[in-house]
Amino acid sequence: MDFNQQKDQNNLEDLRDQNTIQEEIPIPEFSYGPQEQMYTPPQKKGMAVKILIAVVSLVVVVFLAVGIAVVYFRNTPAYRIGKGIQNLGRELEECRNPLTDKIGVEEILLMMVEEGSHVNTEMNFTSEGLFGTTVGIDTDYVKDVERKELSADTSISVMNYDLAHLQIYADEEAFCFSIPELFMENMYIENEDVVSQYNQSFLSEVTGRSEMDDFSIDFFGDMEDGLSLREWKNLDQFEERYEEDLEACRDKMVMEKVERGVYRMIYPAREMNRLIKGMMGSYEEIYEMAGEEVWWEDYDRLIDSDVQVLFEMDGKNRIESISFDGPIVMMDGEASMEGALHFLGTARSIDKVQGEIAVEGVDGVERSIHCQILLQPSKDCLEMELDIDLMEEKDSILRAKYEMESDAVRDEFALKFSVWDDEEDMELMLEGSLDDVVRGKSVDLELEKLALCMDGEELCKVTGKVLIEPLQEEITSEVRRETAFFEMTEEDWLTILYKISGEYGSMLDYLW
Repeated sequence: MDFNQQKDQNNLEDLRDQNTIQEEIPIPEFSYGPQEQMYTPPQKKGMAVKILIAVVSLVVVVFLAVGIAVVYFRNTPAYRIGKGIQNLGRELEECRNPLTDKIGVEEILLMMVEEGSHVNTEMNFTSEGLFGTTVGIDTDYVKDVERKELSADTSISVMNYDLAHLQIYADEEAFCFSIPELFMENMYIENEDVVSQYNQSFLSEVTGRSEMDDFSIDFFGDMEDGLSLREWKNLDQFEERYEEDLEACRDKMVMEKVERGVYRMIYPAREMNRLIKGMMGSYEEIYEMAGEEVWWEDYDRLIDSDVQVLFEMDGKNRIESISFDGPIVMMDGEASMEGALHFLGTARSIDKVQGEIAVEGVDGVERSIHCQILLQPSKDCLEMELDIDLMEEKDSILRAKYEMESDAVRDEFALKFSVWDDEEDMELMLEGSLDDVVRGKSVDLELEKLALCMDGEELCKVTGKVLIEPLQEEITSEVRRETAFFEMTEEDWLTILYKISGEYGSMLDYLW
């Protein structure tokens, strides 16, 4: 590997030595897709995935509720906890990525979602699987959200030789495209009931009918979804949306001093269960999970016991650790969870954070995740390391490491993500720089390297440029709505195949 594994091992062994948790819980495995040569750790589905979603939701709720519920009374548990959270929030603010702040990433994303944008990309793809050949993919993409139109022109080249072009235009009614090299000009597909269109076409007679549920293409979405997503990032909007449930938690919540420097907050099971279920329902609405199994509705109680949170604090109201005081029973008693965060930094408590979550599920298998975060922030730079160890029955089954460097003076960044076990390792590296930055509006990205490596060997590499800027003018496109793609007859397809054979027959014979 390209990094010091021994150092990683020492760090995580030190992490485990400081852990006080005895029971460890189910964590879902990660899958990296079906591509050949891609590292694929063992897959576990079903209950483990459900537990992870519930765990993450619970942790989010607890810490949001803490921030909202605390009233500052000097010399009381509420005051001490409130000051600790306030100090922690200030440290987190100091560790924001200066480069993403300089770009205004959130504002650019909102602009693209709410108004539209112009995106131009020039990418070069090189892979050993292509015998070292470089494939170029250049795209000019424009989207107008207000008029509900988009267009994209893409050209593909091999060793700087133009090979093919794809032109796209879409609106609320149809998706239109042209591929001149394949003699397919001004084709269109109706946005509504795509599967039904396919099943009634000649194509389905050749390739077989689809058993998929019918769906419609929606390139523009519902603006309410974007607004809902922002609610989850805004504490005030979160409080307004769940005001009734939060008020119930506040009324029944207990804050008490355990001993010197240790305080406990107790959230009642009934009220926490109602709040978690409300959040799950909102998540379903945001991501339009209609038609999918809403698994949490099978349980009367996602949270089946009081949630007790311990805060250990020093004399300066700085939080040293946050942990659950005893197991939290979940999902009608079928699962339980324990967890803790330890803030071990010197200058800032969050400069070194170690944590663990352990879950025991209905299968009786103990699984856990241990992590460590190291931060080195400054005014214009940020360095971060994240180490993760997934364990099952005390054995490490998967290790991961994320490293990031960001420099807002040079406008440069570098990322590296590694995953490995006893048999294989995978590494993804990203390096680049920025130019012509207009905060919240536009940015020109120079992608110096995006590389995927397996067992120390580079499998593929991407380089290129990406320009993002506001929408400049109305969309114009040469693509028209003329030929219904799914209404093409056998004769239409044979005509196209004869043209392709006449144009490229000698080349195909050579390749075969």
